[in-house]
Amino acid sequence: MSLYENNVFCLLDLPGDTNLKDIQIALKNLEHRAEFGRTLDYEHVPFFIKNSLSNALKLSNRPEIEGKGYPLRLYRQISEIIFKPVERLRERAFWFDSFQGRFLPDLKALALKDATVPLSNWQGLLPKESTQPFSSPAAVAAAHNLAVYLHAFCLLCDPKAKKEKEWQRALTLWKGCIENETFWERLYGIEAGCSGETAGAQDIINLRKNIAGILLQQNADLAKKALQEGDYYTAFRHYEIIEASGFPPGEIDQQSTQIIDFLIEKIALDCKVTREELEELSGETAAEEYRQPSLFELTKEELFDKKCQQIYHRFSLYAVSAVKFLEKCLPEDDDRTLSARQDLSLCLKEISIALNNRVNNYSKATEIITEAVELAQGTGVWHKLGNDFKIMLSNLCYNVAEELDEAVDDAENAVAARNACTTAFGRYLKEIFPAYDKFVKLWREDECIINDIKEALVECLRSIYWHYYNDTRDYGQAERVLLRAKEIAGNSPASLIIEEDGPVIIESANKTRQQQNLSFGESDGFKKYYKTGKVVSVAAVLIAVILVLIIFNSTSPDDSSSNLYQNKSYTSPGSPSELSKLRAEIEEDKKKITGLKIQIEEIEEQLQLLEMTVKRASSQFEYDRLYSDYENLYNEYTMLYDEYETLINNVNKKATLYNSKIKK
Repeated sequence: MSLYENNVFCLLDLPGDTNLKDIQIALKNLEHRAEFGRTLDYEHVPFFIKNSLSNALKLSNRPEIEGKGYPLRLYRQISEIIFKPVERLRERAFWFDSFQGRFLPDLKALALKDATVPLSNWQGLLPKESTQPFSSPAAVAAAHNLAVYLHAFCLLCDPKAKKEKEWQRALTLWKGCIENETFWERLYGIEAGCSGETAGAQDIINLRKNIAGILLQQNADLAKKALQEGDYYTAFRHYEIIEASGFPPGEIDQQSTQIIDFLIEKIALDCKVTREELEELSGETAAEEYRQPSLFELTKEELFDKKCQQIYHRFSLYAVSAVKFLEKCLPEDDDRTLSARQDLSLCLKEISIALNNRVNNYSKATEIITEAVELAQGTGVWHKLGNDFKIMLSNLCYNVAEELDEAVDDAENAVAARNACTTAFGRYLKEIFPAYDKFVKLWREDECIINDIKEALVECLRSIYWHYYNDTRDYGQAERVLLRAKEIAGNSPASLIIEEDGPVIIESANKTRQQQNLSFGESDGFKKYYKTGKVVSVAAVLIAVILVLIIFNSTSPDDSSSNLYQNKSYTSPGSPSELSKLRAEIEEDKKKITGLKIQIEEIEEQLQLLEMTVKRASSQFEYDRLYSDYENLYNEYTMLYDEYETLINNVNKKATLYNSKIKK
């Protein structure tokens, strides 16, 4: 039976200081009503407790629904407890005190949902300073009633509700009562005044010793229930309430340890269940067992992959939350925390191996092993998981390169080949580099593992930039990928892989830039300057100056071609109408170039900021979300830059044509 709503004095509708004779009368009344399937009216029970009694009590006075069964069981349960002195003493301690009938009106008011007056009356009897002891028996009884009221209110609220202040106030009042001798003397006096067998002094001593544990046990139970449901936030709030209760350290440690032990047992059980699910899934009949009507067209491998990822998502969310809870409660180097992290990381490793070996899902396998490595820091499996990470990330790198080779071979034209290269580079940015970057920041041991990983990344990037170079003739993008490979390689042995590639690709990229420079004739001597991958503002400025000089020079009075504007019947390619149209198109393209330049520069700034934000991501979920945003923005940047280059080429052609027509 719970602490308040099923307290026997509550169920008998009696104050906790009722003598044994009145208890027997009330019990006889309940027995009589139970014969007709009815319970009591509860005129002295606070409304929120009355509303929260068991389902059967909510159906009181409705025998046509409930029947006689529950009232009779209730009567027997009360009878078993109320005549046992030790249990009766405990029930008295956790119920309201009428103080010789003085507080009965207040209790009736609470039953009628009028809490303001009774709470104000009781509060008025307490010392103004909360640190002062209760000075009179009335004050002790009032404090006890407030403690019961607030504690019962907190227990009957939604456990997720933020009621820290109410909890703290209730436990502070309880602590004041427990430490007050008058409280225990009064409780002993109430029992001693009863006829028959009563609780003795030793029973009072035992209750006084255990009552703090009984109170804190309520929060421990709520915390464990929240942990069982996966609600770590609520569980930790109740853990903190226990820690801040002010009760003896021994009682606090006992309840806190109970919560932590429960979580560690749950971690072990969840790891065991997850491994069993993986074993079952790896069986020969796994695909058939997990086949669903909506997935009927999926292959055995696809079904395995889907189910395995379902296991991972459930387990990963739980594992991260469990570790964070333990790290808040225990020192970082506590053996219990390290043991739990090791178990969880090994379980994640098994999931990643299943995806890597069974269905070749290298992307997800790498993501999971990265999480396992992060979780295993400081444990005995840290170094072994680092080696596993190297293998899986290398698999992913080679997989990206192989799929790119196949896609380029199947490409019907340069556009399709470029799309394949863009997809591969996007996978590198989203899947490979984030895992590598996170690992490098964590790893402080064997440098050979880092060098092996760098070699895999460089090989992957090398495949990408050579496909850009050979199959799309996009030398600028090939150069950008090459520079990333050089940045990864640094001074490691991986730099030897790309040592001879740099001069070839960079030279081609420089030639391309020179060819793309705007030229308006050798006599003009003007050129467009821009940096591949990052447009500089001088480009648009020079274009504007060049166009203005050319146009105004061509229409000066001293120019022999000025007569063309006077002869409207002249219909040669260099006629005024066609030149004006060409000039207008150039002006319009110039405006578009300027607008695109501004957009590209803005997106470049956003990309830089987003890249820094991604590196500071606090969770895998946030990391994935931010990298998805980064990839989308990068694709937008690529499209705008392609459009920009197309416009530059068009302006080049139109300016050359305009020059040639004017000089005719």
